[in-house]
Amino acid sequence: MPPLDKIRRFSHPKLGIIMCVLTVYSVHPAVGDTLWDYLARYPTSVDLMDIAPADHQFFVIGARSEFLRWESDSTPPVETIVPPLQRNLLLVLNVDKREQDLVWHREYANLPDVHEVYSTAPTTDHQLCIVYGSDTRKETGINPLMVRLDRTGGSLWFKHVFPQDTDTDSEFVSGEQIANLDAIKLTATANNACLLALITRSTQFEETFRLHLIRYGEQGEIVWHKVLPTNLYGKSHLLSAHPPWRHFVVQTNVSRDAALQAMMRGQAFIPQINMIVLDSDGGVLPKIDLPNTLNDAWLYNAMATSPKSLLFVGKKGGPWLAHIHSDGHVATEHFDNNKITTSGAVTAITARGKRGYIITHDGYISVLDPKLHRQSTEAIKDMVTKSYHNPQLALEHPEHLAVDKLLPLNTAHYLLFYQYGSQLVEVNLEKQRPK
Repeated sequence: MPPLDKIRRFSHPKLGIIMCVLTVYSVHPAVGDTLWDYLARYPTSVDLMDIAPADHQFFVIGARSEFLRWESDSTPPVETIVPPLQRNLLLVLNVDKREQDLVWHREYANLPDVHEVYSTAPTTDHQLCIVYGSDTRKETGINPLMVRLDRTGGSLWFKHVFPQDTDTDSEFVSGEQIANLDAIKLTATANNACLLALITRSTQFEETFRLHLIRYGEQGEIVWHKVLPTNLYGKSHLLSAHPPWRHFVVQTNVSRDAALQAMMRGQAFIPQINMIVLDSDGGVLPKIDLPNTLNDAWLYNAMATSPKSLLFVGKKGGPWLAHIHSDGHVATEHFDNNKITTSGAVTAITARGKRGYIITHDGYISVLDPKLHRQSTEAIKDMVTKSYHNPQLALEHPEHLAVDKLLPLNTAHYLLFYQYGSQLVEVNLEKQRPK
């Protein structure tokens, strides 16, 4: 996995003196534009970082790079603040699912620049919560920013996750820092609220890790803040299902360098999975003990199909799926019996209504029935109808990057969002294969 400081980068051309006056945000109610028109117009300055479904629409979230300068013959006002050489503005596009028409798109110059969007979650009232990092170089550690947007993209509030007032009444303790960026997750919860999960590391007395679960209300107030000890601080998944509202924190020990660290210590790396279930009031349901048979499974993704049921996907020797009850019981496990690939993993999954599921694995897309039996498998490249490739990431990461998210547009068309936003493609499952 590439290091954090090499995931999000744009080239820096040589500029002269730079000065400008910035507006609070720029609003663009695009008329006649589609998502693909927009991406084609800004092929080198847009960095996609997440997509999120919201009923008949979806959000595309990322950054737009802007280089700012005065004309050579202009004189800047004395009181103008000199901006950075390059700004990476938070970018949000609201897109209609039917034809991928842009409903609106906004760039937020009043917010700190974006280095990496960690997670996003549309609320039940079609607003949007975002948690992102603005600068990984600060000596004091990363302090993620929480932002909430209204239905038209207006910024309702934003705040840092770690309190900046040392006198404030907070569940965070002095010296706590983010343990893993891949464990910062958001999901929607009851009453139009958002739930944030993150894991902190502290070495004040001894090395300890704590799982923080924070529910933010509509006005940015903290409704409750639950803290739990944890010994798994790798990549996590935060899922929701209702009614009644249930939240699943699925934890792993897999991180961007965990396997490498184990190898350097001369130890075998054994992936582990743990699950915690909460209600919407922060109540932790009885402890769940997942069977040891899951401990050799590499979990890549997960989804909640109901308050009592989840699906895990990843690899266990080869592409792997498991149906898990909310009490931890493994209902069924499915392996790649068709031997399409000798290695690889299932990296993304989504529901196709009541007709089953769609999964991606090693350059393929498969249709499953409700019992997770494979009905068809096609190469993704043969199904593509529209595509966007991030040219900078293609140069930095020429190796194949996996599909990270699947988003259904209708019964036949799906969006595939690749790792780090390196690609966004639309596929048509009914497209005729080339002869």
